[in-house]
Amino acid sequence: LTPHPALRLVVKRFMELLRAFPEIVIAGLFAAIVSTGPIAAIIAIGLHSIGALGKLFYEINENIDMRAEEGLTAVGANWFERVRFADLPQVLPNFVSYTLLRVEINVRASTIIGAVGGGGIGEELKLSISRGFGAKTL
Repeated sequence: LTPHPALRLVVKRFMELLRAFPEIVIAGLFAAIVSTGPIAAIIAIGLHSIGALGKLFYEINENIDMRAEEGLTAVGANWFERVRFADLPQVLPNFVSYTLLRVEINVRASTIIGAVGGGGIGEELKLSISRGFGAKTL
């Protein structure tokens, strides 16, 4: 990722801090700062997702098999070619998988945050249930 160990440590700790608090706690903090509504929920879900995906992507990149990259280096491939033909095929399936998982988690989190006042799909769900359309909604 980076040849600078100090920068690597700072980024890892920042990612840990972002994912240490649940989305609802971060949304409460930002609701106090920017008022309740979808903006606080978007910031909260976004920050938590950055922390979670950052950790997962970091671990994926750290665990790639370097033999393919070493082989390409031996035949004179440049950095872009090594990344394109050795690293990317190894990490891309996991990147896509974890990103789709995170989208699913974000939809669930947005429903919960919205139901407690964060706006968005949860607010619409709560409104629909309160109007008596609970059976049709669920």
